[in-house]
Amino acid sequence: MVYDNFMEEQTKNGNYNLWIGIGLVVLVGLGVFLNSSNSKPKSTDLAINTAEYSPSPTPTVTQAAIENVSDSVLKKHSTKDDCWVIVDGKVYDVTKIIPVHKGGEMAITNWCGKDASEAFNKRSGKGSHPSSAMEILTKTLMGLFEVKTN
Repeated sequence: MVYDNFMEEQTKNGNYNLWIGIGLVVLVGLGVFLNSSNSKPKSTDLAINTAEYSPSPTPTVTQAAIENVSDSVLKKHSTKDDCWVIVDGKVYDVTKIIPVHKGGEMAITNWCGKDASEAFNKRSGKGSHPSSAMEILTKTLMGLFEVKTN
C-alpha cells in the first residue's frame, strides 16, 4: 500500500521516469566497467602465449643458409628438453615453445623428432593454428627435412 502510494505520487510528479533513467545509466555504467576490467584478449584459439614466448637462443636459419636436416639428425632432437619437429617439410626447434603452448606440453612433446604436420595443421580437429602461431614457428626454423629417395 505504501509502495503503491509512492509510485502513484512519483508518476504524477514525473520522477518515475527519472528514477528509471538513473537506474538504466547505473546498470549500463556497471556493465561497461566490468567489461573493461576484462579487456585483455582471450586467445583461446592462439596456441602459444606470445607474451611469454622468447625465441630459442639457437640462431635462426636464413633463406640463403637453409640446410637439409636428415632423419638421423631429427631423431637426436626427440625429447622435451631438445625438441625438433617437421611441419610441412621444414624442421623447427620448438623446445622453447613447449612450456608456453596453450594446448599443453603433450600437444608438442608427442611429436618431438617426428613429422607434426598433420597435428599442427589440424590441431586435433580444431582447425588450423592462427597466423601468429606460424610467425612464431618460423623464428625457430632449423632447415628443410631431407627426404630420402630410393
